[in-house]
Amino acid sequence: LYHSIEEFSVDVRLTFDNAMTYNEKGSVVHGMATELKSRFVTDHKKLLMQLEAEDREARKNDRACTLCGCEKLLFEPPVFFCNGMNCASKRIRRNSHFYVGGNNQYFWCNSCYTELDGNIPIELVDMTIMKDDLKKKKNDEVHEESWVQCDECECWIHQICGLFNTRQNKEHHIKYFCPKCLLSKRRCGSMKSLPRPASAEDLPRTKLSEYLEKHVHKKVSDRKHQLATEKSETEKIPYTAAMKQLGCGGQVIIRQVSATDRKLEVREMMKKRYAHKSYPDEFSYRCKCLVVFQRMDGVDVILFALYVYEHGEDNPLPNKRAVYISYLDSVHFMRPRKLRTFVYHELLICYLDYARKKGFAT
Repeated sequence: LYHSIEEFSVDVRLTFDNAMTYNEKGSVVHGMATELKSRFVTDHKKLLMQLEAEDREARKNDRACTLCGCEKLLFEPPVFFCNGMNCASKRIRRNSHFYVGGNNQYFWCNSCYTELDGNIPIELVDMTIMKDDLKKKKNDEVHEESWVQCDECECWIHQICGLFNTRQNKEHHIKYFCPKCLLSKRRCGSMKSLPRPASAEDLPRTKLSEYLEKHVHKKVSDRKHQLATEKSETEKIPYTAAMKQLGCGGQVIIRQVSATDRKLEVREMMKKRYAHKSYPDEFSYRCKCLVVFQRMDGVDVILFALYVYEHGEDNPLPNKRAVYISYLDSVHFMRPRKLRTFVYHELLICYLDYARKKGFAT
């Protein structure tokens, strides 16, 4: 998945460059790669010019957002899962009828609703309802992004494009300026810049976050230098231009956002199964959450989250001095995109090294 045309263009050029690098001059493959790269560069320039012209034309439309040029921004339709006994949480098909109840938190497909007995209460996790309480709906909802009007230029823009926060303007008493008007006012000095809001860098630091961040920063710097050098040599361009084309985002920030002491109760089934090993009733551990940020376009974006469970020296076997990676998740927004997996691997390697130095064995 490419986030920009330039990212796609870089990879296409690299494909042709590799073909020319690993096939000698004069060969059929080298000649075809040279011709195709030349044609691609020409067509790419034409496409960019065409897209820019279309974008300028779209912004002239009174019904389009002046920032993105689109008329409508549609969100992905909501997904509903059936709570009926026979469906086993199957997804309710799009454009089909279904029934909803329990503060719009529980759903039944048409077939499961038919099998419900109107005289028997429906026992849910947090409430009890009757069949007559369910309301019929059709799974055809379309959610469109809301609009907001600039109080200065009176242009309409999408709320998400203009970073408009409806929760801060519930009474409609605050004037709203679109980004273009805001920049214009700040340049001419008629509006003072607001104080810088708290950022990810302002979050409290710990020895663990310092250790991880220092390691990752060094590895990322070395990796960027390697990628830029390879790009510079392959494409015969200056090193600074190669580094710029990598599309590097802001610095990676790592913080430990929580550290709580908890206890894990051992279930009866485990006690019975391992009764001969004198399994304890509970294991105490410390749960830590590590988060990776990167500043993009002036905003700190969360890219990765890691939860770890640390069992100390006082724990009985098999959890004595043991570390568990409980959960990790990430999103595809890191810049440059090629560093995404590299950064997460380095973070895991560095954390495990930190745990080993702290005396954790497994």
